[in-house]
Amino acid sequence: MYKYVDDSKIKKDKKMCRNILDELRKNLKEKGISSVIMLVGSGEKSVVTQNENEPYDLDYNLVIHKISTNSDEHLELNKNLKGLKYLIIQELNKLVKDTDFSEGRDKRSCITSVMRFANGSGRKFSFDLAVVKYNKKMQLCRLIHRKEDDTYVWNEVPHTYNLKKLTKEIHEKGGSHQLKEEYLKLKNMYLQRGDREHSSFVIYAEAVNHIYQKYHK
Repeated sequence: MYKYVDDSKIKKDKKMCRNILDELRKNLKEKGISSVIMLVGSGEKSVVTQNENEPYDLDYNLVIHKISTNSDEHLELNKNLKGLKYLIIQELNKLVKDTDFSEGRDKRSCITSVMRFANGSGRKFSFDLAVVKYNKKMQLCRLIHRKEDDTYVWNEVPHTYNLKKLTKEIHEKGGSHQLKEEYLKLKNMYLQRGDREHSSFVIYAEAVNHIYQKYHK
């Protein structure tokens, strides 16, 4: 079952991830990809969860703003989503090469890197980096690798329209505790179902929408 991780214990981990991902953003900029890195969902709101002895995860979004069209290579990245994701993985792996992080793995909805410990001790965590962009409806879309047919597509992420605004209203109305309870309940519900497709960020967005609707009935 999931439980909350004390935020004071993971400040160092957040800083470590941030340093790597800020460098990644700068390197991608040199490749013609304009983006921002955002700690999202549970990590942003200091409600990180951990399941028993498994590593806890920090969720980040790499928000693509623009891909330059100054060269044929850049034009290809706009159309070749697999190429885009693998370029990001390649650049990330250069940065984690001499660190205690594993190389990034191409998972269905994100890129995952896990902290490695030679003696099996220390903090256990990983970070998930989702590649996302906003569509014309200002709905967040996530780059998905559909393993069943090995294709890459942009999928809308449910419950993400005005997510920050909804979260702020919940906190202003004193609903922070209810939000934490709902998030933990949903995390454990998906765990019991054996559902690994819902990331922490997606579950957090779902919890925000559930609590917001309760406050605005």
